[in-house]
Amino acid sequence: MIKFFSNFLGIFLFIFLLIGCNSKGEDIILFDDKIVIEEKMEIDCNPFLKRKYRSASIMIKIEKDFEAVHPYKFIKLEDAQNVKIDVVLVSKKGKKFNSNIIGMAVGGQSGKMIDVRFDPQIPSDVLIKEIQIFVDNKITVKKILWHDYNYK
Repeated sequence: MIKFFSNFLGIFLFIFLLIGCNSKGEDIILFDDKIVIEEKMEIDCNPFLKRKYRSASIMIKIEKDFEAVHPYKFIKLEDAQNVKIDVVLVSKKGKKFNSNIIGMAVGGQSGKMIDVRFDPQIPSDVLIKEIQIFVDNKITVKKILWHDYNYK
């Protein structure tokens, strides 16, 4: 039984690494400093951002530990405080794309991050010139990424 489990675990790990190594993607660091957002933060994108892969999201690393809260427009901080987060992407032509779900991503060197998703996806021909982040309670941000990737 133990041998079966170890073989299964080995095969599972091999497949997981194989899939992970074949997935393409790119992270662009938009902000890599500590700042407190009390209501709104704007980031000018120079150069403009453009989706190259199947999906793109905004990843936000914050100072405190958190969990995503249903209906996934909020996070709950380690001190039990809820924070509503909205992200708007503004295109070069002025069109706005609003986030529709806030999730959580764990992994890599950045650790646990807020994963802000847009559905439907931003068209691949749209150039993003500005990112606006709105919060209803103060949070301390450490890093913000444009996460452009192929999901499996």
